[in-house]
Amino acid sequence: MRIQPIAEGAFSTNTYIVYGYNGDRCILIDAPFPYKRPEEFISANGLRPQALLLTHGHFDHIFGIPAIRKAYPGIRIYIAEEDMHYLEDNAEESMRMASMLDP
Repeated sequence: MRIQPIAEGAFSTNTYIVYGYNGDRCILIDAPFPYKRPEEFISANGLRPQALLLTHGHFDHIFGIPAIRKAYPGIRIYIAEEDMHYLEDNAEESMRMASMLDP
């Protein structure tokens, strides 16, 4: 198994690409925005993402989800149940965490 870390976005959030020595399947861990460098690595190595695992729901780990869904239609996304509200709140909680809204 190989793990390729890539720091991306304004907060240098790490995303990880986990893949094997044989085959082209991989798993993504976290979704920073923009999602350019991880996508370039995946393409250059002929990988096919099977799932996106989110370590938690903070904005810097989830804002890249739309780009990932666009690049890899049908990708499965996993997040802990207690953080699911970050994906369902229309970004209000995430914006508050980014200090863009008053608490």
